[in-house]
Amino acid sequence: MTAITITVDDRQIVQYFHALGQRLGNLQPVLEEIGGKLEERTHIRFDTKTDPTGEQWKEWAPSTARQRAKSGQGTLLEQTRRLRNSLTQVADRQKVTVGFGVPYAAAHEFGAQIERFAYSRRVEFKVDRKSGKSRFAKKGRGNFEQAVTYGDRTQTIPPRRMLTADGKNLGEGDLQAVLAVLEKWLAQILA
Repeated sequence: MTAITITVDDRQIVQYFHALGQRLGNLQPVLEEIGGKLEERTHIRFDTKTDPTGEQWKEWAPSTARQRAKSGQGTLLEQTRRLRNSLTQVADRQKVTVGFGVPYAAAHEFGAQIERFAYSRRVEFKVDRKSGKSRFAKKGRGNFEQAVTYGDRTQTIPPRRMLTADGKNLGEGDLQAVLAVLEKWLAQILA
């Protein structure tokens, strides 16, 4: 699983965990509930296409939007739903890890620059009878073949945060959700 580790350094949450640890000993049940809450909130982000601060995810590049419109596949970050379906959480007695089981999740969370080197390949073309213009054709469907060279280029993937507000910390809504779970558990223990 590709996981993003978020170290919470919020004094209030640390105090709750300390009090829970003193009373409970085994924090796994509360950590499982926290992980479940964060997983639930992340799934909602896929539906709303927003980050933990409520800001909309950046749209596709125009070329990607055209490609997706032609194929009719998926929406932003959900072409195959593989990323969304790989979201999971694992808790033990001391920590909870929420993350994605695909290696490209980090590129979407933090953004990435992908370097594409120049390459050449043979491509088939088909001549349109009416216009006389040639265009790309599927393999085996063209009238002629030609070598095509693609130059160096850099593809930029903007960050579309799913788990963190800024690449390190939980968003305010997630922080409040975690605090609510901790308050509930502490109230049950102290009752």
